[in-house]
Amino acid sequence: MREQQATTETLLDAARRADGALYTAPMVAILAAGSTFGFSSSVFNLLPKYLVEVLGAGPAQIGMVTATFGAATVAVCPLLARWIDRMPRGHFVRLGALLMIVTSLAFSYVDEFDVLLIVLRAVQGAAFGLTFTALTTLVADVAPAKRLSEALGLVGASMLITNAIAPAVVEPLAAGYGWTPAFVLAAVLAGASLVIGGFLEAHPHARDRGGVPMDAAEPRTSGRTLHYAIITASVGCAFGVMFTYHQPFALSLGRANVSGFFVSYCVAALVARLALGRLTDRIGRFRVAVVALHLYTLVVLATAAMQPGLLEAYGALLGLSHGMFFPAFNALAIAGASPSGRGRLLTVFTAAFYGGFAAGVLVLGALAEHGGYPIVFAATAATTFTASGLLVFSRAFLVEAQPTSTGHPIEVVSVGPVDETCASKGAT
Repeated sequence: MREQQATTETLLDAARRADGALYTAPMVAILAAGSTFGFSSSVFNLLPKYLVEVLGAGPAQIGMVTATFGAATVAVCPLLARWIDRMPRGHFVRLGALLMIVTSLAFSYVDEFDVLLIVLRAVQGAAFGLTFTALTTLVADVAPAKRLSEALGLVGASMLITNAIAPAVVEPLAAGYGWTPAFVLAAVLAGASLVIGGFLEAHPHARDRGGVPMDAAEPRTSGRTLHYAIITASVGCAFGVMFTYHQPFALSLGRANVSGFFVSYCVAALVARLALGRLTDRIGRFRVAVVALHLYTLVVLATAAMQPGLLEAYGALLGLSHGMFFPAFNALAIAGASPSGRGRLLTVFTAAFYGGFAAGVLVLGALAEHGGYPIVFAATAATTFTASGLLVFSRAFLVEAQPTSTGHPIEVVSVGPVDETCASKGAT
């Protein structure tokens, strides 16, 4: 009876995918797990402020702690690449949530800048890598192909919204009662993600064991993956610099509270992903990715001349560009991967993004120590500008918009014989 019920549920999910239904039961569970884990992780978005005001850390030390998170996220990727397409994705979600519970509670015992702080942040980086990659891959498994950009945007939005809520809650909480209640709150939300993660296996992900693994059949596909990694790493560097160094930069210019940056970032990113998500699949993922990456460059460059009163504006523009770019760019890349290779491809994304994140904040933190914050943002803008040029001129992501019989654009992606086209309306 149970086997028959499981078969029925699988067939129903397949029917919903064929009909283009997005908000299925597994999708809702994925979004709930993303929101609760995202809140727990986003509590630590204010860690640079904690390091400055409580531990008296300087830019280089802030960069070291932030880079540790990114480096640990990258370090866990070889494990993910080996196992994420072989084991149930939910296992990784639950493991990440469990690690987040333990480390959040342990932060209550940090009272100086020492090795415990570094170790805890490293474990949190690994936990984030496990959870984020697993959730994103689950979305690629259950979402309708023609709404893939929208679906990827939704799982990002489920975590993005917590980037606003968590700092807005935690900043006054820490000011009134200290940081320990904030760390306990992070543990509680991670616990909720652990519970929700237990329901993800109720709907097995699609598996194409007979498919061609990513990069196995065509050399040009490997070139596309390399370009994907380089561009993603560049944007990861920019994201890390913006999220980390706007806080000490604004504080040094007389700003008292910095949570407004996260609130405006979140609102704009949600608008980009929820209101514009389906539009991206219609007008062309390549076009949206190019425009968004150029906007990203302008935002980072503008922050080099920061006006403390415009902190919310910087956050909003970053949210708009980030919220537009990654759903479009990731969907463009996933279009050429078989179901059995999606996990590995998204592991490339995680490794590249947080590799760029870690390298950027570490190297540029030392630069800020000697040259100040403006030069850091200017150098980062140059990096993203170079990445935008690679995207525009890369043959691996060459896209032509052609009309179809239905009047909607069709994206033709030059990725070799393995995957020559994406169907109309952005179907993959």
